[in-house]
Amino acid sequence: MAKKKSSRKDTVSSKLLASSTRPDTFHVIPQKGSWAVKREGASRAAKVTTHKDAAILKASVIARSTAHGTIVVHRKDGTIDLTPLNESRF
Repeated sequence: MAKKKSSRKDTVSSKLLASSTRPDTFHVIPQKGSWAVKREGASRAAKVTTHKDAAILKASVIARSTAHGTIVVHRKDGTIDLTPLNESRF
């Protein structure tokens, strides 16, 4: 029995459906003396800045533009920083 070849339209629509139902998580991570904003699962950073606060601000802007965006902030050693974000400082 021959396999059904999926069309590009089927692939695109299934990706859109999957992306609209799962939350987008953006990580603020240390990267070679800078701070990077990286979407979970991505191979490249969406934004790299010299200051952690600037990276958090950029991550919050990106996360708000998605339907269910969340932010995870890491410390310099790579562990997750559980300190609540105070958005009034931005």
